[in-house]
Amino acid sequence: MGAVGILAVALAGVWSGTFSAAKDAPPSQPKSTPLAATDSRSVPPAAAEVRPVAVPTEMPRTNASEPPGPVAVAAPPSADTNDLLNLGTTLLHEGQFEQAISAYQKHLGAHPDDEEAFFDLGYAYGRLGQNAAAITNYEQAIKILPEYAEAHNNLGNLLVKEHRLPEAVEQFNAAIKALPEHASAHNNLGRTLAELGRLPDAIQQFREAVRYDSNYFDAYYNLGSAQFQIGHPPEAVEAFSSALRLNPDHGPTRQFLERARARLGK
Repeated sequence: MGAVGILAVALAGVWSGTFSAAKDAPPSQPKSTPLAATDSRSVPPAAAEVRPVAVPTEMPRTNASEPPGPVAVAAPPSADTNDLLNLGTTLLHEGQFEQAISAYQKHLGAHPDDEEAFFDLGYAYGRLGQNAAAITNYEQAIKILPEYAEAHNNLGNLLVKEHRLPEAVEQFNAAIKALPEHASAHNNLGRTLAELGRLPDAIQQFREAVRYDSNYFDAYYNLGSAQFQIGHPPEAVEAFSSALRLNPDHGPTRQFLERARARLGK
């Protein structure tokens, strides 16, 4: 699965399949010792990783009955926990998720109220397919910082993956309440509402996503899909045209645009 999830159109003219991918917020950047620490909550949604909902790109969970991993392990008295935090973040960006988890757990043993470390732990567990542990750590980050928009957004994506759609809607709404301009959360909420059959509400969220990010290909793509499904080909043409301007080489969008135009007799 590429950066954009597949949305299929049946050749008979009936729309079917899924909307484009949901987006997870990325982990925080490594904190440089001589400079001020970078707050991961300031990472713009535009930099977020794309994660398809219907066919996840993450590794499958290794054991469906596996309990959540511990959220904190006491660090050795001699450990430099700031170095452990930086080490964990570096390992996370290198894709060494298990080693990153170990470093973060030791850091949290000395700093149990570090919401960013819990956030990054959630991200690492999610990349390993250990969704229960990921959910636990995102929830802990939110417990420490209830307005943590990125944690709400990522937790929502995991709940979608676990087929807990109403709970996911709550998390995306919480992300938007904390950060109204969070375009990814609007798109993810729209994606989830569409799966629940609430297409008019989904359309409103896709519109909000492109209002806050006019270069958001996925949101235009999803907006066109939803408009087509409810029988609004003019609006579908407009949305697919915007998506195609952003990604002229995306064949499916061009195909879907042609089908929407055909409905208009163009």
